[in-house]
This record gives sequence, C-alpha cells and structure tokens, in this order.
Amino acid sequence: PLMLEIMYKKMKKAIDEQGKNQLVARMSKVCNFLLKFKIDIRRTVFKQILNSLGGNLRVLIAGGAAMSKDAIQGFLDLGINLLQGYGLTETSPVLAGENDKYKRAGSVGFPLPGLDVKIADANSDGIGEILAHGPTVMIGYVDNQEATDEVLNEQLYEPLEGYFYPDTYEFMQNASISDVVLIILNNTEQKLNTVKEDITNSGYTTHQILSLASLVEKEGITKEDRQKIAQVFYTRLSSNMPLGSDISTYYGVHKRMRDGELTFQDIYNVNPYNTRLTDGQMNGKLPIGPVDNASLDAIWATLHKTETNYIYFIANTCTKEVFFFEDYNSFLQKGSELRRICETN
Repeated sequence: PLMLEIMYKKMKKAIDEQGKNQLVARMSKVCNFLLKFKIDIRRTVFKQILNSLGGNLRVLIAGGAAMSKDAIQGFLDLGINLLQGYGLTETSPVLAGENDKYKRAGSVGFPLPGLDVKIADANSDGIGEILAHGPTVMIGYVDNQEATDEVLNEQLYEPLEGYFYPDTYEFMQNASISDVVLIILNNTEQKLNTVKEDITNSGYTTHQILSLASLVEKEGITKEDRQKIAQVFYTRLSSNMPLGSDISTYYGVHKRMRDGELTFQDIYNVNPYNTRLTDGQMNGKLPIGPVDNASLDAIWATLHKTETNYIYFIANTCTKEVFFFEDYNSFLQKGSELRRICETN
C-alpha cells in the first residue's frame, strides 16, 4: 500500500505542476456520472496519464495495510481497478477480498467462501477483534510440533514479546493497530532471514534463539561480552544448570530493574521465566519465551558464541563492565567486591 500511496502522490504532483487539477477533477465527475449508465470513457479521457504508467496498467491489488480512500478513489477515477484484501499473515492467508462486482474504497470486501469471520467486542464505531474460523486458518507448523507448542503456549505473558524488532518505523497516519503490528512483524522476519541459516544450524528453534538472545541483549553491551555471555548460557544448558539470569527473574515477576533489587521472594517465585530457581525446575531450560525484543547484534552474538570455559559472569552495574569466571568462588569474590564498590558510590 505504501508504494501505491507514493505512486498516487507523484501523479497528483505532476498534474498539479501542469496546472490541470481542475480539469482532471471536472472530467472525473463526468466519467463517474457516465459510469452510472455503464458508459466507461475513463481510459480514453485519461490516456496521457495512463501512458505515463506504461499504458497497460489495469488492475492493482493492495493488502497488508490500510490504504487511504483518496488514493483508492484516485486510481479508480483514472480507470485503474484497485482491489483490496485482508489476511492474518502467518496465522492465515487471505480472509477477505474485493472483486470487480463488489468493491468500495476503504473496504476489504467479503470473507472468502468457506471462512467464518466476525468482529468480537466491537465498540460504538464497530472496531473490535477480528475472529476467523476455517480450513485455511493456522493450526500449527507443518511437521514441527515443538515450534507449534512454543508459539501457542498459553503460559506466555505476551505472545509477541521478542517478535517486535527494535527499529525505526514509518506508518501511514491512518494506520490501524493491526497495520502497525503487521509492518513490525514483517520487518522482524526480514531481519531474521539474514541469520536464517545460522538458526537452522544452531540446533535450536527460532523461538528458542529469540528467548536466549533477549537475555544476551540485556546482560551485555559489547559484541565480545555478548558472545561470551551466550557461551556461558550454552554451557549451563548443556550441563543441566539453571541459566541464573536476573533479567529473566525481573520479567517473571513483572518487575523493572529500575524498581529496585530482586528480593528473595522474587528469586524463588515459581514461573516459567525465572531462571534463578534452584529447585531443579529450570535446570537446563530456557525461559518459556523472550523477555524483551533483541537486536540483530544480540541475535548474532547468540548464534556465534565465543569458545571459552566460563560458567559464571557478573557485571558492574555502574561501568557496565562484565567479568567472567570458570569457578564459583572467584565469582562470589568478585560479587562481594562489586557490592562494596556500589555501596561506597
């Protein structure tokens, strides 16, 4: 839709620069009046404009986001049929679509045959949640029950956590929430495609890599530190140890780091995110899902761990410096040292 919006704006600008705005508007009214009598002269009247688009453009199909009514009507006025559709990306292909007989600017047409679609909990403006039922709606990933269980797990606090890639986005002024979500998810998919082969070769699912990368993102800042942190996590997983990440514990108890230090109650809170649990429940396990939206740098570091023998790490929260250790006593000693430093500062 954004490409078509830009195309329409450029056409409008060219018409304006030639001083033909009023002429085009007047002829559009005449053409639309004649259409009521099934007389279509649009492509003859606006032949010069259509030739600037190649001369053979007859139909445009828009989907993925809402398109402005002005742009839709603008193309229709020129004799270019513009049809809109609506789908749910990964969870379903096209749910609804327009056709030559039934179309209206701002609409996405009727549900396709065999599909039941309704608006649930609609407000006074008719805006609500879209519910769809039918044979084309996703029931899981093909031959991958593990991935299906991950994304459809009801224990996830926020199902899309980790899938909103942190980036700068541009949205149309009239973009709906679903438009925004779709654009962000498409961008996430594009970013993940750059490391798709690495994810496949890692032995972990995309969901698992995003879960681990979300911890790596928050635990370290530099590329080198993040690679070492990833190595520590992999080592602890393979050794059937808990990851022991405070980041996961904060998320598990719905607490922000700026809210203060973790309490014993937080650390021993039983939830599927808390990797600080020491009762064996989280030994050798990742949190059930991502705890934040990882950058591509953190994802890359997670997929390219440094080969070391470290099992522990701790950070100076003041300087962001991260220290790594192979033995528990050295780790405890550095922890005591850092606490003293923080107390004096």
